[in-house]
Amino acid sequence: TLLNALFGTRFDVMDAARGRSQTTKGAWVGKAKACDVVVLDMQGTDSREGGEDSKSFERQSALFALAVSDTLVINLWVHDLGRYNAANLHLLRTIIEVHLRLFGAGKRRLVFLCRDHVRQVTPLAALEEMVRADLAAIWAEVPKPALLTSSSLDEHFDIQIASLPHYELERSQWEAEAGALRPLLEWRAAEVPAVPADGFEPFTRSVWGTICAERDLDLPSQREMLARFRCAEVADAAVGAVRNATGPLVRALLAGGEPVANLGARLGALLNASIGKFERVAALYERRVADAKRPEVRARLAEAASSVLERQLEAAVRRAERVHGAALAAAAEKGDLELADRVLSAEAA
Repeated sequence: TLLNALFGTRFDVMDAARGRSQTTKGAWVGKAKACDVVVLDMQGTDSREGGEDSKSFERQSALFALAVSDTLVINLWVHDLGRYNAANLHLLRTIIEVHLRLFGAGKRRLVFLCRDHVRQVTPLAALEEMVRADLAAIWAEVPKPALLTSSSLDEHFDIQIASLPHYELERSQWEAEAGALRPLLEWRAAEVPAVPADGFEPFTRSVWGTICAERDLDLPSQREMLARFRCAEVADAAVGAVRNATGPLVRALLAGGEPVANLGARLGALLNASIGKFERVAALYERRVADAKRPEVRARLAEAASSVLERQLEAAVRRAERVHGAALAAAAEKGDLELADRVLSAEAA
């Protein structure tokens, strides 16, 4: 309901008139209408339909959401605060523990959204104190890598606590306060390398495959793999563009055609455009992957251009023989080397 209200998505919502049951099953992705934000709606962890069999998927989906998102919203019923399982603290412990193994993963924002909050009964500051106390207890208990034993929770997570009144009983107040939450959720992690839109699908597919295989989720490796894939893809496209553009010229020259006018300038512009396209796309991904790929791309482009250059030289030789062959032969018989030089200079010009 909140995501639909803030971002214009169309996720399913519960119809209370038909009974209270699980609404979201699995993971759903939507594009915000008014901004460039991808929104994920994840299956809840507290429905009776899930049962014990769903616990593994709940952990997997929570890790997936953390891995691919800048902001993770933990939706809490205000009356569940202080209760370990009902407040999803067991799942939160798993999230924090695995996050510490995401080498270089950067900071994430965790927004604890307490719904059905009656401020006249419990002030928001009291809720925040309870949430932070639970987080401090979890942080003290989770095992940490050696390099992170002295680090604090705030170094890894930007913690925000917010609340909303009852949706049905205080609808107008809920709508007013919900709208104010949007900047809180649109937070962007500056330390986390962005995944370009055209790489989002293979990146998320790779992350999900890693999670399902129960391997340690090393996001830098996932991003590096994505960078290698995309750099190779755009390199192939750049080389293919040069070959497609020069192919007709090569065939014409092989058929005995005349040398191509202004070939050097045309090839130069084509090569510059192709390498420029590679650079623009590669700049969006891991720099060291692009730097390692660049010499290979330049070599492949040079090889693609060399074929037409060789045919151009052959055509130039044929024309020189046809146009100046007799004069060169006569000069050779007479030993007139100056005439030969003049003929060759004129041809070169």
